[in-house]
Amino acid sequence: MSEETKKVLEMLEQGKISAEEAERLLDALARTEYGSPGAPGKIAPKIGEVMAQIPRIVSAAVSGAVAGVESATQDGVYEKPEAARIAVGMGDVRVIRSEDDKIHITAKGAHTVRSKEKLLSFNLGLGDAELAVPDGVHLNIAAGTGDVSLEGLSTDFDIKMGKGDAELEPVNFRGISIKNGYGNIALRLPGTPDEFSCYIELNLDTQSSFELPESAHIESDKIVDGRRKISALIGENSNERSVKISLGYGNIVIEQ
Repeated sequence: MSEETKKVLEMLEQGKISAEEAERLLDALARTEYGSPGAPGKIAPKIGEVMAQIPRIVSAAVSGAVAGVESATQDGVYEKPEAARIAVGMGDVRVIRSEDDKIHITAKGAHTVRSKEKLLSFNLGLGDAELAVPDGVHLNIAAGTGDVSLEGLSTDFDIKMGKGDAELEPVNFRGISIKNGYGNIALRLPGTPDEFSCYIELNLDTQSSFELPESAHIESDKIVDGRRKISALIGENSNERSVKISLGYGNIVIEQ
């Protein structure tokens, strides 16, 4: 994270600028960084579209965090919901499996948690967070800039990232979706092709790269509107699970 970005978020948390002003400043910083003459010409426009999410994610996360801080300095323990929404403006997110049937949250920075019977919402403007989550909680993660890691969970999840790397090692799932503007995505599938089969769909820039397990059978690999689109199958019962990944620029590695 650049010093300029940190300063903008600090000013927002201190109330010196509004969320709208912070959004404009962050948007300008993102455009300066990714629209520079050194950026690959064919990549920059697509990155710009995806990177435009960053100010909105940051603004929403920070606004939620400073609107009413419920647990700014305390670690929290919450009852298991059906779904959890995690929004982090700037910082890393680590999600691991909970050792009990509750959600445990440890965060550095002002944040809010709204917990209802079916949904838990967590907002963090600036800082890192670790969440221990029980199996079966559907996760929706939005991260402006920063890395996202997930390991040991049996659950479905949707991840949207502006810029950062994702390292994901789930135990089981029915469907996962990952969208990243700029960065690398590493996904380790559990089991063997005989034990764990799935359908894979990739959508990436033509200058990005991807690797699939040796057991994967590529059904389709074509260029559509300047984007490379790949569909592949692992195992015989690929209808049981699906992996969908969209990447602005970077590398995708899927292993099993």
